[in-house]
Amino acid sequence: MLHGRTIRLVRVAKGMSQDELADHIGITKVYVSKIEKGERRVTERFERRFRELFADDAEQIDALTSILQNMMKRDGSK
Repeated sequence: MLHGRTIRLVRVAKGMSQDELADHIGITKVYVSKIEKGERRVTERFERRFRELFADDAEQIDALTSILQNMMKRDGSK
């Protein structure tokens, strides 16, 4: 499952605003912000649409997600 940190890093790397991502995913900017801050969980629908939007970057997204998950486990964060 994607983490908010991954979403933010990918979005920023692609030069996309929260508004633009929200429009592509079909949610509000506020919801994107809350996901990125870890205040809301990534839903299956969000993840599916995010992965469709960034399909060309799937390998990098998976690698980044894995790295962040390992770091959070090591640090004891969620």
